[in-house]
Amino acid sequence: MISCPERGSACLGKLLYLLWHTRAYPELYAMQSAPWYAALLVPGAGMVLALLIAGIGKAVLRRRAKRTNQKKQ
Repeated sequence: MISCPERGSACLGKLLYLLWHTRAYPELYAMQSAPWYAALLVPGAGMVLALLIAGIGKAVLRRRAKRTNQKKQ
């Protein structure tokens, strides 16, 4: 499984390459019916979803650890 930082770096790298490519070859993207950023929507949404799930999981684990420490005292 790919971790969140690796997935984020890959998405950022793809974004930078796509930005460069659209500026270098604008005539290729003028022929497309979809905007140039359409290729980033699905991977970007997947990354946001993975980060949300990881953040919720982290918050749940912290709350459980906090409750466990309070019961021990």
